[in-house]
Amino acid sequence: MAGLDRQAGSAPWCSRTLLALRIVAFLGGPVLAGWVLPAEAASLHDVVDCSGAPVVTAGEARRDVRVITPSAVPHARAILDAAQADEGARMSFEVDHPEPLGPAAVDIQIDGLRDLAFPRSLTNDLVYDDLRRTQVVDDRRSSLSPLWRVDEATVVASDLAYEVAEHRLPDLHEAGDAPPAAATDLPDYDVVATYLDTYTGFKAIAFERRDPAPGEAHRIYAIAGTQVFVNTDFRDWAAGLTMARAHMVSTAALRLIADAAAYAEDREHGGEVLITGQSQGAVTAQGVGFMLQEFLDAQPAPSHHLVHVVSWGAVGAREPIGTMIRRERAGQGRDFPQSLERHWAATDPDEVKAMAVWRQVSGRWVNLSDASIAAHIDTVVAEMRIVGYFFEIDPFARAGTFLGTSLVFPTAFVLPADCEQLVTELMFQTRAGKLGITLESHFLKGYQRAVARGALAVARPAEPRKWDWVVDLLPTGDVIGKFWLNEIYRDKVLSTDTNWRNCRTAGQWRTERNRSCRRGYWPGCSNEGLSAGGEAGAPAETARWCVVDEPPPADGAVATAAARPEG
Repeated sequence: MAGLDRQAGSAPWCSRTLLALRIVAFLGGPVLAGWVLPAEAASLHDVVDCSGAPVVTAGEARRDVRVITPSAVPHARAILDAAQADEGARMSFEVDHPEPLGPAAVDIQIDGLRDLAFPRSLTNDLVYDDLRRTQVVDDRRSSLSPLWRVDEATVVASDLAYEVAEHRLPDLHEAGDAPPAAATDLPDYDVVATYLDTYTGFKAIAFERRDPAPGEAHRIYAIAGTQVFVNTDFRDWAAGLTMARAHMVSTAALRLIADAAAYAEDREHGGEVLITGQSQGAVTAQGVGFMLQEFLDAQPAPSHHLVHVVSWGAVGAREPIGTMIRRERAGQGRDFPQSLERHWAATDPDEVKAMAVWRQVSGRWVNLSDASIAAHIDTVVAEMRIVGYFFEIDPFARAGTFLGTSLVFPTAFVLPADCEQLVTELMFQTRAGKLGITLESHFLKGYQRAVARGALAVARPAEPRKWDWVVDLLPTGDVIGKFWLNEIYRDKVLSTDTNWRNCRTAGQWRTERNRSCRRGYWPGCSNEGLSAGGEAGAPAETARWCVVDEPPPADGAVATAAARPEG
């Protein structure tokens, strides 16, 4: 992975396309429950928390690591004190303030790490910014104190978002069950909602702070990224090819925005809102956070708590947000097929709430010109707190332009302890080498390890040099991703018996064989043969899928589209 940037310049166009598709498909790579683990391990935690026998080969040396770096992070000493309390004797640190108002010299030593080599080439393209920009870690507009504690909670929430258990309801919608680990991993929070989208695969979970002190009320909305390994969901891969734009504008995401806005606007019982995610989930979080702020600004008398976006693996979302605005202004709406928009309007009770949000958000773009879109994005972003954390060698931080302030962690914080395995080693039961540690710098397990060691205290403002060729390939990926989403939806949803019942009770529907259907026995309008009351001819001549164009004339809604319980 370290050499991808160099290889891209000389690769043929087709090779670069395939490489880009692989990169986007890999956006995510979470540590998911259910991966194949060593036989002696009951769960992932049994392997990585050093509670069992060491899994490192006997000949592998241990390594003590020193990190010496300047820091201007507010409360840096408090962050490191908390980390040392958790890590115990394994970690020690010193903080030297040569000038009261200047940056501190921080010296951290972490003992007993695995002696793994990591690629250094990606660290050479970092451009470090003014240390004063670390004030974003403790934004004075926020009433949450200490704010770094909440940022630390978002990395746990981002991991839990992947573990929401999905199941399809009889009406073809998807619902989610909160992961059991939420009660132990985020004990100070209650799960208040889950959000799943049948078309795009968008998945998110909302946590609310339990019994907050005055001024400390907040919610964390954590968005899952690409589910790559076990629990593979190819809708995520397809959405990734749109640079997560399909997730940003999905019906479930718009419902989340409506709920988050209601909470942020409630001055008595509401609080601040944090949108978070990792990798593709981080891209989506930036887009959803941006639209949430747009929605709040569109209200007649805007008054609300602060909106945050906290990103892990700081992939940029400015490009897909700009595309979203331009496509809406060109009359493409959410850029989903219009036939599906009509189908959802007739069959999905959630669509009314979602499209009300979309109309208010997109109404803010009516008077923009293409030339003013970038300035408008900047204006909206300035109202929010947007911070992204990434490792020096995280290759995916090189794709896209980040909306807010990106802060880099030293690579040493990702090294596993002497009894820990890398994620790739857990998956494939083999030594991973430099590729394994490079991927570890993008996986959530690496970020959780860094946060536990106090990495927030030494995060430095920095921008990696971007891989422009990835952005150049986005139009191609966008076309492929939208086509792929449509095909998955046709195969998994539109071809089901439940959906066919929706169509047969509708005022008008269409299939791949007939664009206008009002009777099931019309040619190309049924999935049934003559013996079952459908069209004459062989079963191979029947239609595979259908979409509703008009609701039933009597009540305006198909029978199976009854309101569903929330959650």
